[in-house]
Amino acid sequence: MALFLFACVLGLGFLGGLSNDSGPGPAPEAEGLPASELDQRIPRDGIRPIYEPDFIPAAQADLGPSEMVMAVEINGEARAYPISVLNSREIVNDVVGGTPILVTW
Repeated sequence: MALFLFACVLGLGFLGGLSNDSGPGPAPEAEGLPASELDQRIPRDGIRPIYEPDFIPAAQADLGPSEMVMAVEINGEARAYPISVLNSREIVNDVVGGTPILVTW
């Protein structure tokens, strides 16, 4: 199974899609502290997820030979999500093998 999954990962590439969310919302309040006193670098919902990602064959992807990917295989369908993309977007909503998934890093 591991060899099959590895082969499927090599056969797939990933391009990040665009989010259709409306942007950051208000910062949450902690127990007894107003939001203005919280040290929050990125506002709540400040990192937009990727909805409906686009995929390309690995031969067309600009991935280095040692670049890490997060991979999933469900019902014979495999996808690879490069960590370089997940470092900046952190969340991908996708459907693999007919199953809705959330990929997070």
